[in-house]
Amino acid sequence: MSVLAEVPGRAMLHGLHLFGGVAAFWIGLHLARSTGTRRILNVGVGGLVLVFVAMALYQRIVDPTWLPMGRDQSIYYLKKSSGPFGNPNNFAAWLAVVLPLAIGWGARRKYMDGQWRWFPWAVALAAILGIGLSLSRGIGLALFVGGLVWLLTRHTLPLARRCFLAIGILGLSTLGVWSAYHISPEVRQRVDTFVAHGGERTRPHMWHIATKLWQEEPWIGKGGGSFGALLEKHRPEGLWETPEHAHNDYLDTLLEYGVIGMVFGFGGALGGFVWGVRRRMGGAKQTPEARAIPWSLAIFGAGILIDFHLQSPAILTLVGLLSGVWLSGGPSLEVRGSQFFTFIKPPVRIGFGVVLAGFLITFSWIWAKPVYASADHRYWARELIDDIPKGAEPSDLRGHAAQAELGLQKAVALNPADDRAWADLSYAISLQGFKSPLKNRELGERAEVAARRALAGSEEVAEYWIRLGVSLDLQGRWGEAGLAFGRAVGLAPRQPVVWYYQGFHLSLKPMMHEMAKATLATCLRLDPWYHEAKLLKASLEWSP
Repeated sequence: MSVLAEVPGRAMLHGLHLFGGVAAFWIGLHLARSTGTRRILNVGVGGLVLVFVAMALYQRIVDPTWLPMGRDQSIYYLKKSSGPFGNPNNFAAWLAVVLPLAIGWGARRKYMDGQWRWFPWAVALAAILGIGLSLSRGIGLALFVGGLVWLLTRHTLPLARRCFLAIGILGLSTLGVWSAYHISPEVRQRVDTFVAHGGERTRPHMWHIATKLWQEEPWIGKGGGSFGALLEKHRPEGLWETPEHAHNDYLDTLLEYGVIGMVFGFGGALGGFVWGVRRRMGGAKQTPEARAIPWSLAIFGAGILIDFHLQSPAILTLVGLLSGVWLSGGPSLEVRGSQFFTFIKPPVRIGFGVVLAGFLITFSWIWAKPVYASADHRYWARELIDDIPKGAEPSDLRGHAAQAELGLQKAVALNPADDRAWADLSYAISLQGFKSPLKNRELGERAEVAARRALAGSEEVAEYWIRLGVSLDLQGRWGEAGLAFGRAVGLAPRQPVVWYYQGFHLSLKPMMHEMAKATLATCLRLDPWYHEAKLLKASLEWSP
């Protein structure tokens, strides 16, 4: 996978992510062996829903900046609750997958003792509350459409009654949206923004970029995790965000793994879904639980049309587990053994299982564990850098950067193939040279080594060339740095940050001040609110 990828380090991490989803599916196949194991899964997931929604309520009522494990919520999500996920849309998607299943558990009266029959309904109500707190338009729409389709396909009800109920639901939903618009400032702001832009502002840009990237390698794709690395060459003017994903998992899969990956991935999933539905048609009476799982999967499939829920490990694991449980079980899910590989004798199956378990344990310990540990170190180090306040004292800035460098050194030691960690390491080292000219050469040499390691992973990422250019400027190698910045501009011609770095580089030579001002003017044309570019351009205007 990473051999064919344009950004191998990211492809490796994405491959492990997908492997986790396949492993969850495999576990789900075996959870279907007995009612007891499925009950443990159901109760466990239901308990998590209650805990997650309690976290969301805490974020809404007490502290909107709070996240578990000492993290702080992004300023862009302070008006929306995300539970432990950090991303409100992913939080809503996880709850939306559970919601039909919880209703199915509640409808199955013999599922729990009398004193616990309230539990599935409590989970369902909590899921609805959590989705509301997330203010996720996409998941709300997917649930609404899924509910209408479910109602209209209820053949046990007369057609006239189904249509009457559907019209009633439409009316109540319209009334609910109207009420929320007038009661909640957050809902009003989201609706007004949607109307002002004539729909979504950023997602169509992302989908256009993803389509362009896919057209470059239509059959095998660019490799896992490549959208965020390669989007710059197709970035349109007016898109200032730097997303990691295309906000459409179908397009993400197509651009990353091409037509071949799309056929094997979503084609296999769709085939399994259709096979599972046809397998149950005309068979034994289905339990509400068995009928609920395909609705959960269908709602999820609709949700990923406008978001990147498959990129969340928690959601991918849950979807994999439920898919395995549903495909393995019979019409009622009341099965006592796996429906797969029954043609293989038990001793052979046991031996194969032992060998497979040994391989997975070894694989996880030797390869997967260091990669994930490296990603964790990089995440926390990058957060340290991003949290440096604007206008920080030079000593504070250097202190944050030095602390981040320690984490990034651990990251690259654990996973030397992580090009992003090398680029961030170069950045952290360079920041320590801020207003510390005596150390610039030594810091520049170290930053250059890290930047070139990042470029060894991929030369198609503009940020890596910026890191190289900064490191060369620290060493006084102005001419070589100019070539690096020129390459960055060529890769990201509509990215304001690239033009700012180019302008700063040119401003180091008095003879290039006019060109620097022109470069900064381009930066400000692309992003009129770029504060640092405004300050630098103003200082050049006043310089002799």
